[in-house]
Amino acid sequence: MPLPFRRPGGKIRKAAGRKAFPAAGNAGRIGKTALSLCLSLSLALFPGNVVAAAPLRVAVLGDSIARGYGCAPEEAYGSLLADRLRERYAGKGIDVSFQNGGVDGQTSGELLESLENPETGALQTAVGADILAVSIGGNDLLHCLDGRLWEAAGVSPDSASPGSDFLARLKEEGGQALTGLLSALVRAATDGEFTAALAEAAAGLDANVDRLLDFLAGRNPDGIFILTTIPNPAVGTWMENAADLLLEKFNGVLRSKADGERVFVADCAAAFASYEGEEALSFTCLDWTRPTAWSADPHPTPAGHRLMAERHLLAVQETADALAAARAETRTAPSAPPAVGGPSASARIVLPLAAAGIFLGACAFFLVRRKRRKKRGR
Repeated sequence: MPLPFRRPGGKIRKAAGRKAFPAAGNAGRIGKTALSLCLSLSLALFPGNVVAAAPLRVAVLGDSIARGYGCAPEEAYGSLLADRLRERYAGKGIDVSFQNGGVDGQTSGELLESLENPETGALQTAVGADILAVSIGGNDLLHCLDGRLWEAAGVSPDSASPGSDFLARLKEEGGQALTGLLSALVRAATDGEFTAALAEAAAGLDANVDRLLDFLAGRNPDGIFILTTIPNPAVGTWMENAADLLLEKFNGVLRSKADGERVFVADCAAAFASYEGEEALSFTCLDWTRPTAWSADPHPTPAGHRLMAERHLLAVQETADALAAARAETRTAPSAPPAVGGPSASARIVLPLAAAGIFLGACAFFLVRRKRRKKRGR
């Protein structure tokens, strides 16, 4: 039942459906304000935090090109790819981690074996990656060429250092050694036995890459994979076309695996072939005018790795952007209560204020009760 109130003229009238405490109005307002303050301060103790998103994990597996042979670790294409992605997503609060699992001399078969052996660490690298780049196939080709190549160069394949033996022959015989090497390579390229061995090695790579992708997809269902075509180390030299013929079948195998969804191809072979810069892309040196400075090292230089990183980013950036966007959406979450060890710095400030608010609310409530009792006593 509504309580009565006194009009200015002195008559007592009943309130029409409302509670009226003119004398206690200020106290009521103080009570409401204090209550609001308490609620605000309590919420301040446990605000909605912006928590760090899980880092985007980039990793590489495979051979010495993956490892970055001849370069500093930070100059290898996998590390550079992680750097590019880190810069790309810095504004979204997403970090990018990187792990390099490349092994010098590794073939596709050896990579499969390492993944199946938990002691190698390759499996952990593969399973933990959001983006996994794989450089493989170069050593499959070299194993096929090994004996034939040194035979064409006129040195024993059983030598501990056949490359040094050929350079010694080159210094001694000069142009005659080069002519002999070219003739032997042409004969090898048209030899039926050699081409059959090359086709067999390419077929072996094909089967191993299929097994590799099936293995990775089964154990890392959310990861995406990048296959790296084998760059021609002899680009711009008299050996470029011959090397392209050797690499053609192997790079064809790698290109055929792209599906545009989870498997992508970074066509580094095409990038090297179309390069118009001045820096050397590989450590190979086949300069006719400096035969004694020749080097058959097929590994990319730091400039080559920079170009490879660009191709990897181009191949995967759309899918990587989608991954980053999904991570950014999960960044907000309720904060946890203060640690058991004691209140946080913000809590040490807010708690006394909250206590003061509660005290003011209690005082206001006391004033309202007292006013109501006085009015009833009139």
